[in-house]
Amino acid sequence: MPTRNAQVSFVLCANFWVVELFLYNGDTNVSTRPTIDAMRVHRTADTENISSIISATIFDELEQFVSEFRQRRIDLGYTQEEVGWSISNSSTYSQTTISRFENRLLSLKNMCRLKNMLDEWLKNADSSPNRAALIPPQFYIRQNKTRRRRTTIKEHIKQQMEQHFAIEHMPSSTTLAHLSDEWKLDYEVVRVWFCNRRRKLRRDSGDLKVLLPEPVFLDPKQAPVSTTDSAN
Repeated sequence: MPTRNAQVSFVLCANFWVVELFLYNGDTNVSTRPTIDAMRVHRTADTENISSIISATIFDELEQFVSEFRQRRIDLGYTQEEVGWSISNSSTYSQTTISRFENRLLSLKNMCRLKNMLDEWLKNADSSPNRAALIPPQFYIRQNKTRRRRTTIKEHIKQQMEQHFAIEHMPSSTTLAHLSDEWKLDYEVVRVWFCNRRRKLRRDSGDLKVLLPEPVFLDPKQAPVSTTDSAN
């Protein structure tokens, strides 16, 4: 920490920090203090003291804030994505950005910038019990658009789908439309199911052109008549 007769100020320049150390020995006259250029030229053993001051005043403060912020966020029940939207009213700060902040993976410049924004957000979150006042409506609109309801396919329909896949693993759009009507399923559900099934086949076999298993017919009447037996 700085001594009583030393004044320290931190100036953010581009992508690095410049530390100004004014040693004035109790003299409050600004004109008697050394200029920044003079201090840059005249390097002394005070460099080590400056490094310790930076560690004590910046990194320790950031470390403490990050720990407190993460715990307060969890206690308040906000996700990292919700926080990102809250501080920008858009997706400018993603869930990944907030996660990197909490894990100290951002640059010093970005850590300090986010710290100020998140500190203000914490004050608003503590004073406002209404989540809707902090999270913009665009966030929920986006969530509703990207989140699809999971479709549950009945077991007997799955068996019929497997049966058709054994015969034709790449049906046309016309066939898919017919099957979706027959199975009372959405066209996209049927199309995606066949896509996933083909992907699984390629993953298991390593080749799309593999011998498909014989179809298993639920109704014996649907089974094809053997030409050999007919001839005999």
